[in-house]
Amino acid sequence: MPLNLPALEAAQKALVLHDVYFRDEQVALDPELTPGFIPPAPHVHFKMTTGLLHDFTVEGQDGDGQTVSVRFLEAEFKGHVRCRSDQSIASDTPDVLRIEVSLGLLYRVVSECSQDCIEEFVRANVPFHAIPYWREHVHAVCAKRRLPPITVPMYQRFPPADRDTEAESHAPSNAR
Repeated sequence: MPLNLPALEAAQKALVLHDVYFRDEQVALDPELTPGFIPPAPHVHFKMTTGLLHDFTVEGQDGDGQTVSVRFLEAEFKGHVRCRSDQSIASDTPDVLRIEVSLGLLYRVVSECSQDCIEEFVRANVPFHAIPYWREHVHAVCAKRRLPPITVPMYQRFPPADRDTEAESHAPSNAR
């Protein structure tokens, strides 16, 4: 899906990142494997999804005692890493490793923008804010389990034109 650059630019001016936090995480290591003696898992697949969770307003007092309303948007980023060996692909054995993480991203709305602008922002810009947290989490999960490191690829809003289809299928996709 092509980017709607005017909508994205309007949302980038209207939304300011306020917080990023972990909402949920799951890690599954094949119970038959012992860390430190795990065979290579040559098939590593990455997937990401984004969505808008909440649009809400918080009321409070400013320094002069005046009531002020602040609007927030909460977006969700889900990152999935799936490692499979040749053996697990050939049979119904479990994945060598599966890591799933759900991040919440809270944005303060500093100026009005349309729902289309917000949706374009969630689809195209939320990954820029979330992927560094996802990358660090995957690396930490591997290190704590004595597994070889897995590096989540960098997010590219505009993929290079010369990438082949097979390579794209293993890079993070922004499905909704």
